[in-house]
Amino acid sequence: MECHCLPPAELPHTTLLYSTYLNDFSRVSEFYVHPPDVNGISRAAKEIHLEDSIRHSVVEVLRKQNATFGGDSETSRNLDRLQKGAATVVTGQQVGLLGGPAFCVYKALTAIRLAKELTANGTDAVPIFWLATEDHDLAEIDHAFFGARGALERFDLGTPGAEGRRVGKPCARFRRVRVKCWKEPRQRTSLGGFHKAIVRKKHSAPRSRNS
Repeated sequence: MECHCLPPAELPHTTLLYSTYLNDFSRVSEFYVHPPDVNGISRAAKEIHLEDSIRHSVVEVLRKQNATFGGDSETSRNLDRLQKGAATVVTGQQVGLLGGPAFCVYKALTAIRLAKELTANGTDAVPIFWLATEDHDLAEIDHAFFGARGALERFDLGTPGAEGRRVGKPCARFRRVRVKCWKEPRQRTSLGGFHKAIVRKKHSAPRSRNS
């Protein structure tokens, strides 16, 4: 695998304010309390005071959800630390077919790494990834794109009645679905037309999911 580092300021549609905030904080420091670095985040974390009752309730919800999702012993230890007062590095994304866009993985990895850096620098912190299940219609996230033969191919779950349905409320029970394979523009490709897949559908889903 060949890896490249792309500075945030080089991303499309990046505003001047955002790039200056990241690369030349002194020019905009009058508008922000803390700089965007580990020391600044650590100082900001120390200014947050959360009531014990709220912290306890949040931890209990996360324990139940992560037990359902198969959370391991490290997850349990992180929740123990959160219960004892650890800060959190929170990110997230709406749920999507096959995990959603690649940047979802980068978001999660960034939260994990930043939490480790904060802890190593004296501010105990744990990562949390929020799986948003309400902010988009199912029709918007029931497909995925892959690069193949020099073009983008669209794999479509083809969920009946997806328009307007909350993504955290899928159909109940196991069922076979037909996954359409498309090429941009929407034309049938030579990959065989329809492919079968087994998709697990739960009777109910939490209003939000975390890991």
